[in-house]
Amino acid sequence: MRNAGKLHPASKKYLLWAILLMVLSVTTYAIGPDVFLKANEGNHGADGEIIGFALSIVRVGCQWIGTAVGAALIGAAVVIQVLAPRESETEEDLDSTDP
Repeated sequence: MRNAGKLHPASKKYLLWAILLMVLSVTTYAIGPDVFLKANEGNHGADGEIIGFALSIVRVGCQWIGTAVGAALIGAAVVIQVLAPRESETEEDLDSTDP
């Protein structure tokens, strides 16, 4: 267990993206409704409905997609970390198979 603290490079990249997506998702959950209301404050009629609809799609998309993809990336990072061969193990295996 010498490499217990090291992360595989792909695993590290996936974790970074997962954290960024989760932060984006949580931020849109927290401040999304306030931004939505401020953006629609002075807009009435058809223009206000179009802007409100577009903002609603973007907000909900960020929330749902960010959470789902972030969770999937965390799972992928864990699987890569567990299943990927470590450099020291592959070198030891190569050395032990040579006659």
